[in-house]
Amino acid sequence: LPLAEQTGLIVPIGERVIETASRQLRTWHLGFARMQSLSLHVNVAPQQLASPGFARAVERSLDAAETSPVSLTLELGPGSGAHLDTCMELRDLGVNLALEDLGTGTTLDDVRRLPVSIVKLHPSFVSLAAGPAEDVVFAEALLQIAQDLENGAAATYFFSLGVLQDREAALAVATILPVESQHAVVL
Repeated sequence: LPLAEQTGLIVPIGERVIETASRQLRTWHLGFARMQSLSLHVNVAPQQLASPGFARAVERSLDAAETSPVSLTLELGPGSGAHLDTCMELRDLGVNLALEDLGTGTTLDDVRRLPVSIVKLHPSFVSLAAGPAEDVVFAEALLQIAQDLENGAAATYFFSLGVLQDREAALAVATILPVESQHAVVL
């Protein structure tokens, strides 16, 4: 992937990945009645967001596959905050946006500015919830910020990666959003 990003090949490769993901979602939705609410996550590089017409290419892929935009979640990493207009276009299409690794590349300013419906707290911050009292306060503050912002989209909530203890799970997932509102599946 770093070579594809350096050479610019990440843009056509990424378009192909989104086309394939859209078709696969359609197949799953048609083939399995219980998978109608399945959401597929696809990582997107900042170069893709910077590519002219990226949002329209996503829309064309979804239309060609006859797949609802709400079934696709694009995961944004560091550097995505520079492409607010494209992110707004994607949100307006109905595509969900997730912000990855808050605290190790993405910033609180990205959480504030970008129209994301999912924020993934880096695992190193989730582990703070099991540490000394001052670390717990810090982890709880990050969660509260995400809850309160809402960014004009669905409620912001955290999915964390890695193994969670009961206390961490309660902080990072359970109290963020009612079960009936959770629409993302992290694969």
